[in-house]
Amino acid sequence: MDSSHIEPDSHKRFHGLDALRAMAMLLGIVLHAALPYMDGIPPEIWPQDKDSSDVIGLIFMFIHVWRMPVFFMLAGFFANLVVTTRSWQAWWQGRLVRIGIPILVFSPIMSLTIPWVFLYGSTREPDFLFSWEGQPYHLWFLWHLIIFVFWISIFKLISRYVLGVFFLTNKIGGSNPRSYVFHLRRIARFVCTTLFQITFTSRFPLILIVLCLVINFPTNGELIINPFASFVYFVFGYSLYRQ
Repeated sequence: MDSSHIEPDSHKRFHGLDALRAMAMLLGIVLHAALPYMDGIPPEIWPQDKDSSDVIGLIFMFIHVWRMPVFFMLAGFFANLVVTTRSWQAWWQGRLVRIGIPILVFSPIMSLTIPWVFLYGSTREPDFLFSWEGQPYHLWFLWHLIIFVFWISIFKLISRYVLGVFFLTNKIGGSNPRSYVFHLRRIARFVCTTLFQITFTSRFPLILIVLCLVINFPTNGELIINPFASFVYFVFGYSLYRQ
């Protein structure tokens, strides 16, 4: 049997990637536990202890520099898995349910618990309060994933119109090898395919590295306020599936 016609196994588990995701989640506990013992963290962001440690700061930076990019790359990888084995619609519906519902349920809970916990950590005064200030708190990565769903939906919608234009060009000579429209279509397809391959599937992804550096520069690598950088990691992870 021709291996190129073998359908992907929708039930296959990538145990190594599952373990990587679990390890990154567990390291999140270490990451947040280190914050009170680091210099330069504003008290309004995280309650501070009177003692600090440079070693803890180094451990924090080591984890912080790769942990969330890995999460978004894994999200992109498994998004391609779902799209390939099922459909785009299945991925969209799954994301809206598995991400949208937790956001709706846990956003009010976070607003009810985190403000007074932080206040107690700073003042030792128990004062229960509800506040939306500081949202989305620790759910920011879920919001990024929802944003990706809308971005991709818009892209797919635009691509349908572009395909419609290509279909119309077939009627005005687009399928004729001597037509200029035919050559324009071939050039556009070649340029888009080449740019994607050079950026995301090259063994030496220098353009991807430069892109990550440039897009992370305005926020000093902080993804929480930079969904565009998160999306680059997501697309890179998407390109890794079936390579």
